[in-house]
Amino acid sequence: MIDENLTAFLQHLLFDEQKSHTFWRKVGSQMVYLTQERIEQGVDLYGHAFVPSVRSGQTLRDTGRLFNSLTYQLVPDGVAWGTNVAYAPYLHYGATIKARNAEFLRFKTAYGWVSKKEVILPPRPFLGLGEQEKASVVQILTELLRG
Repeated sequence: MIDENLTAFLQHLLFDEQKSHTFWRKVGSQMVYLTQERIEQGVDLYGHAFVPSVRSGQTLRDTGRLFNSLTYQLVPDGVAWGTNVAYAPYLHYGATIKARNAEFLRFKTAYGWVSKKEVILPPRPFLGLGEQEKASVVQILTELLRG
């Protein structure tokens, strides 16, 4: 059974626009922070290490553009967080990149220049609601309950 105080608070939160916005802003800010922390640590949503980049360097941090683009936005029924970087879905879900305008793709690796007809990007799920994010939402809600 759900605690009556929790039920009352949640109803109040739903109907108090200022408290609702405060809650969702805190959640959005925390989700961006945790996503950036995960990228810095080089682990996915499930705590597994990212498949290392062939080009060497820190995976998903080549230029910092993806990392720095992470943001959140309040939406009518909550908060959305993510990035507007066009290549983010390919990094998150993985992709096969094929040479289209030339016979080969050519790029530099830690071992020198390489030519390939196609490159397979492994999925590196960096964005989403993992266990750490869920626990953070509960913590934020608990803090608001305490006043």
